[in-house]
Amino acid sequence: MSEQKEVAEMYDVKLSGIMRQAEFTVDMDAKKIVRTYLRVEDGAEDATHDVIYVTIQDQESMSNLKVTWIVLCGKKEEIIKTVETEMPVAKLETDAIFDAFKLDEYEDRVCYTYPLKGGLSKVMQRSPTYRALAATQQSLIASMWEVPANKVRVLDPVNS
Repeated sequence: MSEQKEVAEMYDVKLSGIMRQAEFTVDMDAKKIVRTYLRVEDGAEDATHDVIYVTIQDQESMSNLKVTWIVLCGKKEEIIKTVETEMPVAKLETDAIFDAFKLDEYEDRVCYTYPLKGGLSKVMQRSPTYRALAATQQSLIASMWEVPANKVRVLDPVNS
């Protein structure tokens, strides 16, 4: 009888934004995320948004996937101004953003993120690699912005 070797779900994740860059190792079996690198540009603390290009690579099969995340962090008034003046792509998701504002009515500062799914096929969205990335999005963004994970809300985009 042959023994089947169990393969751990291990991923390397690289996130590159305008103001922040980070790298992580993700062990889905152990539910462990380790940040191995973080770079924050001068002035990033004052930035209310970033566009994050994410590459996730399966360590076993060496297959990779590239996606884009939008991140909006700061005071609600600043986020509204940013969406109106600097991030026209976020206007597509104003309903989701304002629904989140209602849920976070008493929060002074908020942190929202969502993926741009437009370029991803349904097959890609069902892949184990994409599911691992989606499952870790909240924790990865929390670590990059150095806020508690429960303070990051992953929005479900409708139009992006």
